[in-house]
Amino acid sequence: MLAMLLLLIDSEEDQRKFEELYHRYKQLMFHVSRDYFHTESAVEDAVQEAFIRIIKNFSKIGEINCPQTKHFIVIVVRSTCIDLLRTGKGEGVAIPWEDVPEVEAPENLRPGAKLEEKEAYGQLVDVLRSLPQTYRDVMTLRHLQKLPLDQISSITGFSVDYVKKILQRGKKKLEKALEEMEGI
Repeated sequence: MLAMLLLLIDSEEDQRKFEELYHRYKQLMFHVSRDYFHTESAVEDAVQEAFIRIIKNFSKIGEINCPQTKHFIVIVVRSTCIDLLRTGKGEGVAIPWEDVPEVEAPENLRPGAKLEEKEAYGQLVDVLRSLPQTYRDVMTLRHLQKLPLDQISSITGFSVDYVKKILQRGKKKLEKALEEMEGI
């Protein structure tokens, strides 16, 4: 599979970077896909399709070995599996949120930052986790990965208008949940 995927990438530098990504995350991608599909051929199809989507958005991947890239990979695989299920190419079940890797706090909230900022970030992450999976994925891609709407659409398989609507509804749900937390 790797040799075929490398043919889709033009520069040798990007090919080396993709090869590193492939070897680092291939097993994770298979693991996530197995939560959706019961046959090995469906799992392999999903992983291959996910790699193709990753290649289409490869310019957005910075460092290969970081939590943000790992989370991005999980979102792409999950979205690919859901798309394949929607088109009737397999059976499966949803992946539990607890199995998704943590996204670390931004650099400015690392050791030495104010305790209040860390607590506020922790509350925000807790509220984000309480949202439906679709909202979490789209909001993570937009606000943590800083991807444009068209790329989020490409990754998730949703239309740009639907992505906008999810972001709008997700923001309202976040605001409401945060207000409720402050009121407690």
